[in-house]
Amino acid sequence: MSMNLMYTPLETIFDATMEREGRNITAYTSGNEFRAFMRRNDDGNNYEDRITLYYYTNAPVVQGSLISYGNKVYILVNRETEENHCYYKSSALACNGMITLNNREVIGIPCYASAMKDGLAESNNMLSLINGTMEFITESNSLSRQIKIDDTFNEFGRTYKVNNIYYKDGILHIITEVTTNEKPIEYLKIVIDGLSKDTYMTGDTVQLSATLYINNVITNGTITWESTDTSVAVIDGTGKAIFLSDGSVSFKAYWVEKDISETSTIVIAGNPDVSYTYKIIGKPELICGMRRKYTLKITDNAGNEADNVAFTWNVLADFEVEQIINGSQITLCVDDEKMDGNTFVLQVIVDSSVMEEMEILVRGEL
Repeated sequence: MSMNLMYTPLETIFDATMEREGRNITAYTSGNEFRAFMRRNDDGNNYEDRITLYYYTNAPVVQGSLISYGNKVYILVNRETEENHCYYKSSALACNGMITLNNREVIGIPCYASAMKDGLAESNNMLSLINGTMEFITESNSLSRQIKIDDTFNEFGRTYKVNNIYYKDGILHIITEVTTNEKPIEYLKIVIDGLSKDTYMTGDTVQLSATLYINNVITNGTITWESTDTSVAVIDGTGKAIFLSDGSVSFKAYWVEKDISETSTIVIAGNPDVSYTYKIIGKPELICGMRRKYTLKITDNAGNEADNVAFTWNVLADFEVEQIINGSQITLCVDDEKMDGNTFVLQVIVDSSVMEEMEILVRGEL
């Protein structure tokens, strides 16, 4: 009689170890996370940082993959243990460089520079680079495969020229030689945002911002702002601009580290001709002894409500009318029932001119 085991000892031990020691690891290129536990190699005083990584077979990495853990990026230089369906084991080597081509077509690929015997001299734990060939290894992916023979990049204080490239087991191998020092090409650009229209009114404020690009990649930097005519508009260090008077003005963003500037589109700061429409909202009847509220609505010739127009309420009456004013609202009341059938006029006054009025009938009862 045969028996089928419901579990395997290997899986049980591996799961228990993962639960106890597992850490979150990130596949560098895809950003996908997976669990793994590690054993650090006993590498003595070697300048290489190696770890051994154990992870489930469904983890989103293969031999040659770049992974992120802590503050470092590692490359998986192998993948072992094909004899079980539970886990894989890989040796991971900490990256010690970054490849950014001097033509900026490829930017920021973590790598490990190896075969240093001809290029490094070791003395008192210090490494000094001299002329010689270097081999750089990194993950073989769509970005790294854009690197071509004769491309150059700067790293470790020198310029390297690509002499040969080959791909093996998921790893890109780049064979280089030291060449004449080069300064990387930088295509710089400043984009100013915040000016949503061409014309602004005196007293308006806008918040400008500047986005900085190096070879079409957003970067950080120090920006200072300047107004070309401070009598028309001023701007502070944060990019906040205030329009003071009629006229034309431009705003200049200056990138301090790169010594370049960009000037905004010229804007006109002024007060275009604006007309207003005034309307008293309320019922033109008032019951004796009862208070009634009236509201003034002001709109400009663009159809926008205006709440910054100065005006005064005025009541024309031959009898006493109680008035309570609260900004754009006025509350009226007539207590004398003898005024039944009489009328009075509610007016809106702007600069001594009557802009709107309403005749109100007084009634003795409902």
